[in-house]
Amino acid sequence: MSNVAAIIKAIRGWHKVSMAISATAILLMLSQQSTDFRTALSEAHTLRELNMKRYERFVNGFIGQNGLLPSPQGTGNYPWSENITDFLDSQMDQNVIRGDSPNPTWDVDIILEYERPPVNESVAEWFRWIKSTQPAEYYHPDWSTAQLSASRQETQSALVRHFVVGPSSYQRHPGEYTFLAYLDLRITSNDRSQNPNERKSREDWWSNLKDYGFRSEEKSLISDLGTDRWILQGDVRGIRRSVNGSSINHWLKQSSTWNHLAKTDNLGEEVLPGIREHWSQLEGMALSAAISYMERQHANIESVNLLGLAVPGDLFLIVIPLAYLLAHVLLLVEVRRLNFFRNSGEGFNTSEALWMGLYDDSLAKWTTVLSIAIIPVVLSFGLLLRYHTTIDMPMIAMCAVAIVIGMIVQFVLLRAVAMVRTSVAPSKGSE
Repeated sequence: MSNVAAIIKAIRGWHKVSMAISATAILLMLSQQSTDFRTALSEAHTLRELNMKRYERFVNGFIGQNGLLPSPQGTGNYPWSENITDFLDSQMDQNVIRGDSPNPTWDVDIILEYERPPVNESVAEWFRWIKSTQPAEYYHPDWSTAQLSASRQETQSALVRHFVVGPSSYQRHPGEYTFLAYLDLRITSNDRSQNPNERKSREDWWSNLKDYGFRSEEKSLISDLGTDRWILQGDVRGIRRSVNGSSINHWLKQSSTWNHLAKTDNLGEEVLPGIREHWSQLEGMALSAAISYMERQHANIESVNLLGLAVPGDLFLIVIPLAYLLAHVLLLVEVRRLNFFRNSGEGFNTSEALWMGLYDDSLAKWTTVLSIAIIPVVLSFGLLLRYHTTIDMPMIAMCAVAIVIGMIVQFVLLRAVAMVRTSVAPSKGSE
């Protein structure tokens, strides 16, 4: 056998290896995974990553916080600073006056109740929870029930520096609040000054005392405050109110999250369609357990037989592009050797079987291009798109790099084949 004949035989062999790899890739593309959990996993991850702090802010937007402050009867819609001052003035033995504007500064902590996410419960409970239309509720202070725990009779007028409303730690009554008023008898000429430094110096004393919290011992507070400053404490009961349009279901539909949890078609709206598809397997599982189970099942791809070698299912996506790359590099080496012998003057024996890539007719040319370049690239990217959810990002990156390098090798190979074909143009032959 001549050198040229041996090289052509090797070229035919590596071309057949490339087509065998394509056949394996086609079978993988056509095969059905045992279970496809992609949609269900996406829905489960969306549920687990819900930010309930955002829901609380959503509900708070429906609650008028000004309405939580005391409003004396018959005074109309006063600004909140005036409401607090008038309320305390009506409850205490001495006059309570207004200071600089805004005064007093204030905090409020709303007692909010809503259906909490069923974190450690079953997928069925999550399904019920996101469909719930039960509105959130909160306790609105009923200031007609307010009582002061202590009062001081003074000859001077008191200035309210700060006012705090928060949930009672004792909760003797449903929705009970505790409120604190920080008062000051030291009214000076700069109380109405807008100078930031002067305002800060006036407010520092109560800012430092906010760490005491509610229900602190009055004596310990007074010892820190001095004789001209004190904290007044009281309690007020709450009235349970619903926040219309604030259910979990309403919140999800107001955000883009709902699009990841439901689909709408000609049959109507279906909630958690991916999870419902595997309902018999998942409904009794906790959400975290269901996610772990689906991830294991989704990644459980059977081993692939590639050219007689068993390739693990989690590696075939990178093995197939690398197998293409190896076969085409070796095919390129043989084609370049054949081109060397052509340039050296050794002729081709057309009576022997040649390789179809050397035929000059259009069918042979396009068959060569399809089998070496187009089909391998399409199949490699097709497998990557279909199975990318089963592998990690580093593996996806490696697959993409192998495919791109393979495309470069295929381009160089086809150019080398075209150069050899110019000197060899048999009318027919077979591989």
